[in-house]
Amino acid sequence: MLFLGGVFPSLLAAQEAEDAGDYVEAVAARNNVRLGTNWRDYQIRFFTNSEKTLDFRNAGANATLGARYGIANLTLSLPLARIGSLTDTEAKQLALNLDFYQKWGYFGIVAQRISGFEEADEVTGETTYRPDVRMTVVGAYGFRVLNDRFSLRAAFKNSERQIRSQGSTVLALTVENQALRTDGLNLQLRDGTDISVNNFDQQKVGMGLGYGHTWSSPGGWYLTPLAVAGLEFRYNQYTGGDAGTDERRFRVSPRVRGRLAMGYNGIRLFASLRGSFLPGYEVGDRLNARIRNTRMALVVGWRIVHNRKKETE
Repeated sequence: MLFLGGVFPSLLAAQEAEDAGDYVEAVAARNNVRLGTNWRDYQIRFFTNSEKTLDFRNAGANATLGARYGIANLTLSLPLARIGSLTDTEAKQLALNLDFYQKWGYFGIVAQRISGFEEADEVTGETTYRPDVRMTVVGAYGFRVLNDRFSLRAAFKNSERQIRSQGSTVLALTVENQALRTDGLNLQLRDGTDISVNNFDQQKVGMGLGYGHTWSSPGGWYLTPLAVAGLEFRYNQYTGGDAGTDERRFRVSPRVRGRLAMGYNGIRLFASLRGSFLPGYEVGDRLNARIRNTRMALVVGWRIVHNRKKETE
């Protein structure tokens, strides 16, 4: 899916009519130091065909410190705060993110484990910490850009500069596995039957088509929204402690993904606010789930230019 650009030679020929260098510019120096913060909000809502719902949330903020020298690029993340009833708990998140921004697009690998969620009661508004709820997510994601005058690296990595406004059609591919483990989620069906869920597993493959556009100013300011819509093929399974609480289903449903970046990308100084919104809605015969995965990051960096004669504003 990531290399389907060859299937559209007429589109590519038209988009390459002008020199890509007139739109995307290499930065003066790749070495840099960065300081920033990121915020995450992972929410899961389980509900049946009755009015009973269970809401779980894990949210928090981290401080980041990074540097790049040559091909080595390292970012350290330190927790700043937890949100809601997680403030005084042992809730944890372990994550590994590998991002590869290239001229043709983007490829990323994510592995994260979230331990400890807050459970919200819709009736009373009270929240309870649930240390037994654990979510593990492993996935691979890719975007194929069909117009080389549009740069994802400039918008979401600041390793290039988009000096003229431009957009591109984007092809997307997602492969993901989600596994939820808990000591028991108790829900009630409309007929009054109680069900208990201990495991909720999903395997997903999604394909989509989208569009991204960067509006850039001569002074270095830019805004880049990107949206993708398509189909997602899922295999859902949940099991519970009670006999008969078992469901395995193959589903196909529409999916929408969104990303946004804005900021300043100068010769030496760069600063950007980046966000992603990855919602999910899973429908089963007896159990439904809605997932909202929102992330925001603020990054401020300074490029280290060794040869000042090559600097041009």
